[in-house]
Amino acid sequence: MINNNTLNEKQLEAANHVNGPALILAGAGTGKTTTIAHRIYNLINAGVPPESILLVTFTRKAAEEMRNKVAGLIKNYNISNKIMAGTFHSIAIQLMKQYGLFRNKTIIDKSDEETIIQKIKDLKNNNQITENMKMRNDRIIKFFSFHQSTRIPLYNVLEIYGDEKDMKHFNYLHELLVQYKEYKNNHNLVSFNDILDIFSWQLQQNGDYLKSLQNRFNYIMVDEFQDTNVVQNEIVSIITARSGNLMVVGDDSQSIYSWRGANIDNILNFETRYYNTKVIKLEENYRSTPQILNIVNNVNVAMKEGYKKELYSSKPEHYKPKLVICNSPESEAEYIANKIIYHIENGLRLNDMAVIYNKSDNAKCIEQELVKRGIKYKKIGGLKIAEKAHVKDVLAYLKVLINPADSLAWTRIISFIRGVGEAKLPDIIDGASKYGVENFTRDLSETLSDIVDSTQILFRELSALKTVDSMIMKIIQHTKSIIELRNKDKDKNIFTVFTDLDFLMKLAFGFTDIESFLTTFAMETSNLTGLLETKHTDNDAVILSTIHSVKGLEFNTVFMPHLLNGVFPGKPDENNIAETHRLFYVGVSRAKENLYLSYTTYKPTFGNFAYFEPSSFLSYITFDNLDKEEYISKNFNHFAFNHQPEITEAV
Repeated sequence: MINNNTLNEKQLEAANHVNGPALILAGAGTGKTTTIAHRIYNLINAGVPPESILLVTFTRKAAEEMRNKVAGLIKNYNISNKIMAGTFHSIAIQLMKQYGLFRNKTIIDKSDEETIIQKIKDLKNNNQITENMKMRNDRIIKFFSFHQSTRIPLYNVLEIYGDEKDMKHFNYLHELLVQYKEYKNNHNLVSFNDILDIFSWQLQQNGDYLKSLQNRFNYIMVDEFQDTNVVQNEIVSIITARSGNLMVVGDDSQSIYSWRGANIDNILNFETRYYNTKVIKLEENYRSTPQILNIVNNVNVAMKEGYKKELYSSKPEHYKPKLVICNSPESEAEYIANKIIYHIENGLRLNDMAVIYNKSDNAKCIEQELVKRGIKYKKIGGLKIAEKAHVKDVLAYLKVLINPADSLAWTRIISFIRGVGEAKLPDIIDGASKYGVENFTRDLSETLSDIVDSTQILFRELSALKTVDSMIMKIIQHTKSIIELRNKDKDKNIFTVFTDLDFLMKLAFGFTDIESFLTTFAMETSNLTGLLETKHTDNDAVILSTIHSVKGLEFNTVFMPHLLNGVFPGKPDENNIAETHRLFYVGVSRAKENLYLSYTTYKPTFGNFAYFEPSSFLSYITFDNLDKEEYISKNFNHFAFNHQPEITEAV
């Protein structure tokens, strides 16, 4: 058993837990990564083979961080690398591939799914615009994805999350869903949700496979358990049924992803589902000052469901968080810019500070002020690199080498061949499936064969290359002139396009297997934005981000503007109010030393301005824990400021 000064009492209790189910309730900033790493170290030290440990995280970065911590403790990277660690999706694919259950499939993203929906629509309606056709593809995929990840029937999904118009389209959507599944099956395409469904199905239908995995993994740990969905919870339950040695780590107060299928009941009902569960609360915070934790605890106590946690810190006393009331959105932005400059003058770097908000459109006024003041900023978000058209175009050539039936990839490839339209797509796919992509022209007409001959030659050259990065370079050389032509007249920087492609080559460096690279790229770079949406190229910049995008991060100084009812929280019909409450908790708990909460007395609305009540979340905070400040910009009139609504203090 571990017995040292590195861990506090509760961390030590969690790290020393060996057999049986355990629920570790890790409050924000309480050192859960260190705790998990020490628990793994303890198991290995006690003679548990590292190969029998399965660690599920929500990002590859988190898995690597824990592996590295374990390696540092046991002084042996070879041993820590034997632990299977990764995300649900990457682990599912690895475990299916190792047993030959996942072959020649293309992993598709959200934009690919929308493309499939459009293809089916066009076929169903002969390219005629109908009322059903007007329904946005991203909205359709949102409903389908939620239905799949929650197992809620499609009709009920539309009832709960749709509107009257959506309900009218139910029969059409139900038929579309069936055809959507058929299309993916016919072309060996799988979405992220499909990966987990296939894995769960194999576990339930293939007894030998399940027995093998249950014998292989005796100790299972799942991080961020509050963010798991129904299918992920099912997978964990099935694999751990034999050993019963399941430790889940999470914080119900930070469950903020129900909109993508996460089910908070997984963590709230864990004790009920697993008999004799050991519950350990990690409440000593290593991130924030006691003054900030007072705010965090106020917000947590006000939650109507979940475990109550009282975070505390041994850090020295510091300034109280500020509540700032401004007379306009412009003055709020001006105040934030002033404070950023103040903190820079007092020794902070720009990237020590973050402005975080509920929705991305809340940042416009602040962006304008930062630009005006010459303050560098980086806006987290933008189009993910895996979703960029020029990246998809290049990867299409690799995808058909693995999956000749990938119609989406072939559609992109033939767009680079003049004189070939989508009408010839079935013949091309048929030839590639029969004879391989190196000989896909065998049954084509002589005229068509001549047109596509250079593409067939390219595939033969790619097959002769040994590394994936060299293949990507060859594809870029083949398509370069058309890529340049396509972007010549668009509002795009051709330099940015080729910088993305250069980045793609760097990601591929070291890979010799195409399928392995494509799987890794799809799984592990789904959150990479490549060149982030930013006004500057260096890393020292203030972060502007939604709260969802900074979960798991921390900053010395945090600004939370726009704290108005109707904005944060939004309108009652737009919000799961309990989850938005948790989102507010996540926001205030990102700050280490300085926290600024602000709102304006009015907000422009449809060319006019309207008064908004201060956010109801502010009423959860005991006002003795805040320093109140009023800020009136000299550039704006004082009328709105003098008519501000009152905030009632929480009892």
